Amino acid sequence: MDIDTDINKIAAGDHVAFGRIVEAHQGRIFGYLGRMGLDSATAEDIAQETFLRLWRNAKQFDAKLASPATWILTIARNLALTHLARPARRVEITNDAEPPDTACDRLQPDEALHAKQQRARLHAALERLAPADRSLLVASYR
Repeated sequence: MDIDTDINKIAAGDHVAFGRIVEAHQGRIFGYLGRMGLDSATAEDIAQETFLRLWRNAKQFDAKLASPATWILTIARNLALTHLARPARRVEITNDAEPPDTACDRLQPDEALHAKQQRARLHAALERLAPADRSLLVASYR
């Protein structure tokens, strides 16, 4: 099914088309929000709000201005930037790159320490970026 067609169906109230859009884009949205430094619960809330806004505003989508995927990611980006701009926020960088916790895949202690130190430096550098700049950077990596 064509995503543009699904957006049009959503605008007409089609719940099945909405489900297809959510399934097709939720992984990308969660990944993006995690790379923005949001904890799982916050990313889940923002992703839910993203899809609610898609549902409510599907009639306003204009395929001449952006692809559906770009439009959905822009909604998520704007919500994330609004959240990150709030005072007294706590940025929690998720660590999806953590080595698997199985005996055969474990790093040696010195390798694990080095990897942990590199992740800490990367996360510290990301936290120093302005949210809008961080957003642009993390959108480049999937």
